[in-house]
Amino acid sequence: MSDALHIVLDDTAMAAAGQGNVLASRLIHRAHAEPGWFLYAPACALVEAVPLPITSSALIRARVP
Repeated sequence: MSDALHIVLDDTAMAAAGQGNVLASRLIHRAHAEPGWFLYAPACALVEAVPLPITSSALIRARVP
């Protein structure tokens, strides 16, 4: 069994991150810094979370396996 952690963010989580939510921000930072942590953002969730331009661009930088 793998120790990898895979997390799928929905539109509300991405909008929260774009608005400065501390927990969402920490999750994104940790997934970027920790080996074996992966974040996913479905395209339909990106469309829903677009009210702030930084929301999608900040989350697209997440690592993909």
